Amino acid sequence: MIEKMAVLFPGQGAQKVGMLSRVLACAAGRALLEEAEDVLGYRITSLIQKGPLVELSRTVHAQAAIVLTSYALWNLAHSNFNKPSFYAGHSIGEYTALLAAGALSLSDALKLAQLRGKIMDEEIKRNKLKGAMLVLTIDDHELRDLERLLDPSLVSIALFNSKRQIVLSGDYQELERIRPKLAGLSWIQSIKTLSHVSAAFHSPQMRGAMQRFREEGKELLGRIKAVDRETVILSNVTGRPHNFEDLDSVKESMVNQICWPVRWSDTIAYLDDCKFVVVGPTGRILRGFMPKEVETINE
Repeated sequence: MIEKMAVLFPGQGAQKVGMLSRVLACAAGRALLEEAEDVLGYRITSLIQKGPLVELSRTVHAQAAIVLTSYALWNLAHSNFNKPSFYAGHSIGEYTALLAAGALSLSDALKLAQLRGKIMDEEIKRNKLKGAMLVLTIDDHELRDLERLLDPSLVSIALFNSKRQIVLSGDYQELERIRPKLAGLSWIQSIKTLSHVSAAFHSPQMRGAMQRFREEGKELLGRIKAVDRETVILSNVTGRPHNFEDLDSVKESMVNQICWPVRWSDTIAYLDDCKFVVVGPTGRILRGFMPKEVETINE
């Protein structure tokens, strides 16, 4: 029996200067990057290769850069594998999954990633939002004790990364206020501020961005197309397969994803019997959430 394969793509935070080196080393890779720069309207390859990292990590650049890099790496390597049965991506990586599976064109995926990053960046600046994200390493424990400490209008669980790791996201001052209380919970082993993102993603602070993306991205989201029934793409919002017989539900899920939590642990549990291949700038982040060994394709 042939083992089923799931291809997984990372999200924001995976970016690093020089991450296109492998892609630039071949003619097919360079051609794809030229096409991407025509779509995006600027020399993103130069920014990715030369930095500085602080500029590359800005949401307005990082999201398109990660989608482009991950897809370019997969485009070079996919012929070495059997056709994947499953595709999934963490946060913005879900757009790479849609692209790799054929539900989006390269042009539309890059435009959506660029628009998503631009709107989120603008909303943060316009509303002078000061957000943060806290990584909690936890014992296997019911989360009700934690949820009692959270004001859902200010702070929420943004990422269910694994049974041992969740991420809180929201207002900086509120997170600092509850931090000592979190430290007092015996089943929380460690608390760390997430340093490689620039805002409170997947939290109540992103509601305005979500509404703007629903309106401004309507035409591009309308270009998401159905894939064959043997191709399964998993949703961050549910941790379960998208229903491509209901394309409106797929589009709505991609909008809600901006504000709603990423249910990555549910995604990985669903794919439990698959071989995992992680494709992106670095396999380190997603690999750390996996219950078993994974193959990686990176720069």
